This record gives sequence, C-alpha cells and structure tokens, in this order.
Amino acid sequence: MGGYADFAAFYDRLTDDVGYPQRADYIAELLMEHGMKKGIVLDLACGTGSLTLELSKRGYEMIGVDASPDMLCAAQEKCAQAGAFSLPADGGARSLWHSECRCLHARQPQSYH
Repeated sequence: MGGYADFAAFYDRLTDDVGYPQRADYIAELLMEHGMKKGIVLDLACGTGSLTLELSKRGYEMIGVDASPDMLCAAQEKCAQAGAFSLPADGGARSLWHSECRCLHARQPQSYH
C-alpha cells in the first residue's frame, strides 16, 4: 500500500474528468429502483471520496472504506471542506473497521438539506 501515499496527493487531478456527479445520479437511480430512497450506503475502495461525497449530497448517509490511509485522509479532508464529514466516534454514527481498512463517515452536507 505504500504506492498510494504518493498517488493520493494527485489522484483527484488525474480523475477530474470522471463525471462523479453523473455516476452518483446513476447509482442513486439504481438504489431508488430497488426501494432505497434514503439510508446508509457503503462505498468500498472509496479512494479520495469523490463519489462518496456526491452520494451524500443526494441524501444518502455514506460510509467510505479504503485500505489506503492516505487516500482516506484525502477523502476526509474533501468531505470536511464540504461540511459532510463526521467522525465514526460521534455517538450516532455507524462505522466499519476491518483488518487494514480505514473508514470515513459522510453525511449529507448542511448546505444540501
């Protein structure tokens, strides 16, 4: 996992053309088709949290998990700047910890309520 330490610093610049808002719209549509309009969604291998943040903007309570602490730090920073981050230890938050994985917990940003 050592390679992700350097990679995390510029990952978003490499993926800024991915279209995360469109992907989030598509995933939210699929979730709604299966009866999940709101709720908790687990984003495995969340990387720097771009998709995690977009889904939180659509009203889902997100749990992002990644094996790279550096990618997860970038995700935490991004979600915090958007007002969508809370620590798993905040009482009402749920979290997932397993083996070498790290976790972030993103809620719908206050500005999107």
